[in-house]
Amino acid sequence: MDRQTAHRLALDLLNNPLAVILDTETTDLNGYIIELAVLSMQGVTLYNRRFNPLAPISPQASRVHGLQAQDLEHLPTFGDEAEQIRSLLQGKLLCAYNASFDRQILENECRRLGQDWQLSWQCLMQPYAAWVGDWDWQRRDYRWPKLPGGNHSALGDCQAALKVLRQMASPPPGFSAP
Repeated sequence: MDRQTAHRLALDLLNNPLAVILDTETTDLNGYIIELAVLSMQGVTLYNRRFNPLAPISPQASRVHGLQAQDLEHLPTFGDEAEQIRSLLQGKLLCAYNASFDRQILENECRRLGQDWQLSWQCLMQPYAAWVGDWDWQRRDYRWPKLPGGNHSALGDCQAALKVLRQMASPPPGFSAP
């Protein structure tokens, strides 16, 4: 992927009525969802909720998002909200800054429920890496930049991802897109 391709992808996603931005905060790198947000491409919050994960939160994860198990124990579980979430996500193109991570976490929840949601995903980090253009000669690929402006809340990271898309869709002066 190159910068022009990333630019076209951003334009397509921003104009796709089925595309939404999704982010999760989790108990661990391979854990469960403690916070989920979904944002429309127009910036409207479609979903934003925290959950009792019914699992311990690793100290490393707590340092990132600042949430502790006692903050969440009185909240509903993901399973309590699963049907509403599934209805919201079904048929959508889920755009996430690190889609492989969020996809795996959502699949963990589905496995725990004995369900298999067939969802479509688009990673935003890889096109943004091409947009930024910081090439790693050793890996022969672009370096993956951290999400600029993210605050490690699901909604805040969705909003930061939307800003990244808008940045890629609005090329700087001198950039020629086909």
